[in-house]
Amino acid sequence: RRPGGLEAFLERDEAERLRAVLPEQWHLGETRELEEASALLDAEPDGYVAKNMLRPRTGSNATQDRHATGGGIVAGGDALRALLADEVRRRWYVVYRRVRPATHEARVHTHTGETLDLVGPAVGVSEAATFGVFLSESGGGAVLRNETAGVGARTRTADPQHLFAAELGYGALS
Repeated sequence: RRPGGLEAFLERDEAERLRAVLPEQWHLGETRELEEASALLDAEPDGYVAKNMLRPRTGSNATQDRHATGGGIVAGGDALRALLADEVRRRWYVVYRRVRPATHEARVHTHTGETLDLVGPAVGVSEAATFGVFLSESGGGAVLRNETAGVGARTRTADPQHLFAAELGYGALS
């Protein structure tokens, strides 16, 4: 949201096109955006989530707790209020509106080889994402690499409280 933020990495016209499709975000390390996010959470505590900007995903939840490493999504009024109150931790997070994706029935396979039908209250949701690499010289110097590295897709349970919520979601990568 900070004026010029995207322009540090992209040409102006590219930044404008990207802003048109990106969800609005509030960086909790910026005083003005922290105040805006706080007011939004007061009005609709379950309408927003927060993610670590660096999104460390050092664990698969099978061998390491993804949430303990800071890679999990922070959701719910109490958890978000605790994050806003933590002056050190919050500077690494952005808040954005909770996405409510379209759901569908699906048949997925667990890592143990079981087949799981996502029907009724445990319906599935599918996601697609691109991922890339950005590398620059120290201190914001010259850009050394800025490339798309691949595409990922997955289907998982739409219910985060589901027994397999932390285990499903493996997908295909290009």
